[in-house]
Amino acid sequence: MPKTNLPFKPREGEKAARRRPDDNDELFKSLPEALQAACRDNEHLWDYICLIPTDEVPVPEYALELSRAHGDMKTYNLIYPVGGGIFIHIYSDPDGGRPHYIPIEPGLTQDLSDIMPRVEDRLVDEAEDLASSETDKDRSEALMKLLDKVSIVYRNGSSATIYPTVNEKGKKGKKSYARGKIPVTAEQLDALKYMIVRDKVGMGVMEPIIRDTNIEDISCSGIGRIFLEHKIFKSVHSAIEF
Repeated sequence: MPKTNLPFKPREGEKAARRRPDDNDELFKSLPEALQAACRDNEHLWDYICLIPTDEVPVPEYALELSRAHGDMKTYNLIYPVGGGIFIHIYSDPDGGRPHYIPIEPGLTQDLSDIMPRVEDRLVDEAEDLASSETDKDRSEALMKLLDKVSIVYRNGSSATIYPTVNEKGKKGKKSYARGKIPVTAEQLDALKYMIVRDKVGMGVMEPIIRDTNIEDISCSGIGRIFLEHKIFKSVHSAIEF
């Protein structure tokens, strides 16, 4: 199975706890203005930055577009977007090896290991709804509708399997219950929608690399890390590993 290996030890505990982008947050205030705006629009990017041990790794720079000048920097610590809510963090290896290429995707900081198998099983049950989908766009839209159908956003993120429906019709003192739907948080649902479409319609874990027009060559000798040739940063190794 592929996995993403970060080149630094993520923050733990309270400092890494998920929190909204906030102008009063010291870490958020330390970000470049353009990166602040990107974090407000893409909270999974903010989640990733909250994992960076900023006492060891400086706050990354941000570039909406790359230029040749970025390749002339002595050390790399830069985030740039490649579209579809995906960002790339280029980070120089502290030991002098190839720079690290870290894809930042919705779901990177979400633990979906228990939820994803249940969602997969439910999607198999509903697969006939995909039969009429002819284009990738149609399939993507159908998958997102199916995810809305088989899951429900539970306000406190409980893992309960029985919960009140929005439309309760029971008599006073009684409640009707929906059964079978999978309770998720709003953040988990966003991550599921991205990852299901990525894996069923897109290129799976390779999607960020394929979307990145700066990549000129991809290589992987059997299992292990994926190595890339980047237009700006030359030879880099990806955090994605098989």
